[in-house]
Amino acid sequence: CIRCGQGAAPRAIRPMARARQHVFAMCVATAVAVVQGQMGKSSCPCIDNVLTHVDMSMYLENNNLVYTPPGSSQTYTFQSTYGSGGCKTHDKSLAPYCSRDTPPSWCSIQWCYVDANACSGVAKIQTRYFAAVEDLYFSYGTC
Repeated sequence: CIRCGQGAAPRAIRPMARARQHVFAMCVATAVAVVQGQMGKSSCPCIDNVLTHVDMSMYLENNNLVYTPPGSSQTYTFQSTYGSGGCKTHDKSLAPYCSRDTPPSWCSIQWCYVDANACSGVAKIQTRYFAAVEDLYFSYGTC
């Protein structure tokens, strides 16, 4: 009896149950792939927390990262998670470049900080925002 949970389901219901199982399995597989993709390619994973990876102390103020463009005295404050924790559009809507009415196209591209020594197969670029940190690289390609 289907209603009371005993016995086998009628043959007409079995294909529907199989179809639901298939859809569920596809959803789980897609979710796993998305989560893995958020941390970059396995050949060049994103840094989970840049503050524990390199010494950013000279740029930290009140638990935020402070950026001063070259040749400027104007400073900009970013969250301490800037560039960390996976592939994101970390620059989207941020001053000084991406808060403009027509920001550069790179403002809406996902990227993350990577360990240059553990990154192969994609381009990695040394950061210019925090130039005194010699071992800080980022990558669009891993995302």
